[in-house]
Amino acid sequence: LSADVSEMTNVSDMRFELSLAVALLLSQDPRSRQLLSEELRRNATWMGRLRAALLSNLNHSTLSDFSGIRIIDVMGDNLSDTKNVGWEDGQRPSRDSLETFMAEQFSRFAGYQSRGGHSANGMLRNNFIRDVP
Repeated sequence: LSADVSEMTNVSDMRFELSLAVALLLSQDPRSRQLLSEELRRNATWMGRLRAALLSNLNHSTLSDFSGIRIIDVMGDNLSDTKNVGWEDGQRPSRDSLETFMAEQFSRFAGYQSRGGHSANGMLRNNFIRDVP
C-alpha cells in the first residue's frame, strides 16, 4: 500500500510541476497565450479541459511552492513580485487581479513591440522566443 501512495504522490507532484512549467511559459510572453488560445479555439472542449486541469493542479499549491522561482517576462519585467497582484487569503492571488495583471502585461507588450523589441527598462528582446505571426 505504501508504494501505491508513494506512486500517487509522485504522479501528483509531476502534474503540479508540469502545470507549473506550462503556466511559467504562458506567463512569460503574451504571444504564447495568444497562440495557444487561437489554436485551442478550434476545439473548445480541449481548451476547457486544459484550462481546468492546469488550474486544478495549481490550485492545490501554496505560495511556498513558488518560493525561489523568479519569472522574468520577454520584456524584462519581473512578474514574481508578490505586490503585482491582490491576494485573497495571503496564499492565493485573486482571479480579478491576475486577469488585470495579464491584460496590463499585454498592453506593455504592445508598447514593447512598437519600440522594436526593447522594453522600457532598455532590455533587449529574448532572441530565443519565436515571433508569432
